[in-house]
Amino acid sequence: ATSQLDQVRGERELVILSDFQSSAWNDFTLEVPADVSVVKVKLGATDVENLAVHELFASPDDPVVGQDVLMVCRLRNYSATPRRTTLYLDFDGGKQSREVEIPAWGEAEMNFKTRFSQAGQVAVSAAIAEDIFPGDDTRHALVRVREALRLTSVAPRQDSMHAPGPKVLDRLASSLDWLEHRTLPPGELPASGSTDYLFLHSWDGTGLENLQALAANGTTLLVQPALGCTLNVCEQILGLPATNRPGAIPVDTKGGNKNLGNKVGWKAGISPHASDKAPSFALFQSGEFGNPAAGIFQRRLRLPNEWPENVRRLIDYEDGIPGLLATQTTTTTAPIVLWNLPVSDTLGSWSTQSPFVPFMGELLLNHRAASKGGALEAMPGDILAWTPGEEVSPDSVALYDGQDQIRDISVEMTPQGVRLTSRAPVVPGIHQWKIGEGVAFQQVVNFPATESDLRLMDPAQLRGGEVVDTQTLLRRAELGEGIPLWPW
Repeated sequence: ATSQLDQVRGERELVILSDFQSSAWNDFTLEVPADVSVVKVKLGATDVENLAVHELFASPDDPVVGQDVLMVCRLRNYSATPRRTTLYLDFDGGKQSREVEIPAWGEAEMNFKTRFSQAGQVAVSAAIAEDIFPGDDTRHALVRVREALRLTSVAPRQDSMHAPGPKVLDRLASSLDWLEHRTLPPGELPASGSTDYLFLHSWDGTGLENLQALAANGTTLLVQPALGCTLNVCEQILGLPATNRPGAIPVDTKGGNKNLGNKVGWKAGISPHASDKAPSFALFQSGEFGNPAAGIFQRRLRLPNEWPENVRRLIDYEDGIPGLLATQTTTTTAPIVLWNLPVSDTLGSWSTQSPFVPFMGELLLNHRAASKGGALEAMPGDILAWTPGEEVSPDSVALYDGQDQIRDISVEMTPQGVRLTSRAPVVPGIHQWKIGEGVAFQQVVNFPATESDLRLMDPAQLRGGEVVDTQTLLRRAELGEGIPLWPW
């Protein structure tokens, strides 16, 4: 508007007609040239009570087939009266519902436990009964369901006592339907983004920058230091400032392989420093699955007992020596686990105990990088876009909106290949790019959550200009056109 006024000479006026919704105008600063007069006219007289489906997401956000998943739904009550409603969840061919109470001006969270039976994009919708403002009564989400997760081992040298470790992980993967395992030669690292987990069975402290780059790109690192490794590099791999302790970490040895049956060695268990709500141990809280670190261990590094608060203690030996340490999960890098529990069956009996497989499964599932997602959600009014790849003919693709109606699309060439876009701006709903009857790609459009608070503000609170009502504005317009004083 101000750019249009720049083209006008003489007296200039800017008239703002709005309901002055608080969420849109509270932080707005009115900046216009000094010689432009501003008039504010409020439309709408009262606040409107509203109940909204504010948020819907999966935890974890990209599960594997068969994994327990929580669909988390948050509702908000934008009124001074407590409200009660029924929340409906529609997903993967199933439906669930819950009664929910939301306090005045408050929020309520409902969790639906489920599992997904097939890999791919799964559309999920949460809805409440339609009210006076139906735009935010439904919310959609897309969950990326993985067929399997990839674990890669970097093999130690053949003369290493950790050499049997990769074979133990082969057996682990054969016991978990959702896990795939492969082994690389000593010293070789996988390509960036090619694996979910990297297990270094005998890390000598080299290649620190390359490992950190892998973690930054979404690969969880499971790092078992080799004999001769220093505490300095272990601290650095965990993202800690290195202390002035350059010497090799001392090694403790007890018994030998022949004594495994005689239970000669150290025992370990859940660290007393571990959180009661640590998801990796949720399966073991009832005691049904026993001790996640059952068995004995005959070789370990004598790591310090004390670690900064931002390093999580998972498993400790009975004398307090850390067995598993992990970094805090962040959105910028994958977790890193410092591994001081030998999985090799020549250094302990842990991998032969019944809790080993379920604990390793829980540990891996709960130490994944945060999903970086993709262009799965758009805003109302956006143009949807999809790059299908060279194997897909653009003529075979159709875009269906939330009402299952075909929408017009455009085709353009880009350096990345053919790009398909919707011609018209989109509205809330689940939008599907189909090839024949099959769904190739999906995107969701949700009502903006910031627009659900329908409380109004006094336009006088908006600094600058004067406030007038509609009648005064119309009267001024009449006067501006002139009033005939002489009828002839």
